Amino acid sequence: MDLRYASTMEPEKPYKFVVRLPRQLRHRIGDAAQYYRRSINSEIVARIEQSFSGLPSTEANQQLAPEMHDQMEYFFGRTLAPEEEKIVRAFRHLPHEKKLALLKLLS
Repeated sequence: MDLRYASTMEPEKPYKFVVRLPRQLRHRIGDAAQYYRRSINSEIVARIEQSFSGLPSTEANQQLAPEMHDQMEYFFGRTLAPEEEKIVRAFRHLPHEKKLALLKLLS
């Protein structure tokens, strides 16, 4: 076996990440995982992937944003025109590969 290509043949190991959840949320995730017949880990991954699968609506973005986020952004860093903000927001939601492709296209 050619060792130069070994890394491309082996599947990427998942990144282990520890997160603290409120007990009630953990139970809801467990219930959903059981309903969809998958592990809790798979349920969390599926829901995170789904949440990043496209550009969220403005309403969905507002639900995800922490309290007073818009006011803080306006106060501390509002230097872009509304159209520029929309582009930046869309860029931030792109997968990494698409960000790189877009940057390459623009350069």
